[in-house]
Amino acid sequence: MYESANNFMEDMQKFLARDDFKDFTIKVGDRDFKVHKFVFVVRSETFAELIKENPEAEDLELQDIPVEIFECILSFVYTDKLPETQNIHEVFAAAGKLKIKGLIELTSGILSTNIKNEKNLRT
Repeated sequence: MYESANNFMEDMQKFLARDDFKDFTIKVGDRDFKVHKFVFVVRSETFAELIKENPEAEDLELQDIPVEIFECILSFVYTDKLPETQNIHEVFAAAGKLKIKGLIELTSGILSTNIKNEKNLRT
């Protein structure tokens, strides 16, 4: 197998910043996030299921997910990187709701490390 320099995630970050080709709106709170439907279909099992049921959908409203948590999810979906956040438990819950496997694994690892660190501080 031949491999090139891994520029894919850098390209995806640039893709997120561009407004052209965005074909779907995710409504969170009072904000509308224009996104690329195919990116969310690939990254989120829940999103893929919703689009499969209604392929003509042009938007989706997410309830019970705060804007700042969705911004973390949006960053991860496109870049595979999670911005710094104090609300890791909320990101974990939202990742579970949206079935974003990589983000579930990442946040559960962070939460596990935080719990271990807290236990070590107490002893």
